Amino acid sequence: MVPEWYEAPAFYFSNTASILGPGAPVRKPPETRELDYELELAVVIGKSGKWFGPEEAKDYIAGYVIFNDVTARDIQRREMKSGVFSFCKGIDTFCPLGPWIVTADEIDERNLAVKVTCDGEVWFEGNTNEPRSFYAEHLVAYASDNETLNPGDVIGTGTIGFGCSMDYHKWPQVGQTMVF
Repeated sequence: MVPEWYEAPAFYFSNTASILGPGAPVRKPPETRELDYELELAVVIGKSGKWFGPEEAKDYIAGYVIFNDVTARDIQRREMKSGVFSFCKGIDTFCPLGPWIVTADEIDERNLAVKVTCDGEVWFEGNTNEPRSFYAEHLVAYASDNETLNPGDVIGTGTIGFGCSMDYHKWPQVGQTMVF
């Protein structure tokens, strides 16, 4: 990773209209050939706040949910040619979550076994203890700088390990079923 990866927490914050429940189909933009999944854990914010540090941030985390940060890699690459590294324009249905929210006191975010299957074939197995620069409280604190977080806001914590198509060049196709 580039040195900047370790200096500023990267996270996902999206239009809530893009959220889908489990089992709902993701709509593939016709122009993409590289529809990617990204296995992530997402934080659900439980109370409003702004400008707080990592220790305080723990009190703002109501729970966690499984998140598939769907990305059209070829569209993303085209948009990023502007020289600005960002998470680019959002696309409807690219934010499947669920099926459950687990409260923050029920799990250890730093040690969860994870797996992704596509039509029953295992595409990725790993653990949330894979090397990461920042954990949820760091991301939530960083997100609260200059922006008020509100109950129900969802913040993706970043791809777990190598849990995405880009790392394996196995792109999900229309009609396939991904299970996280």
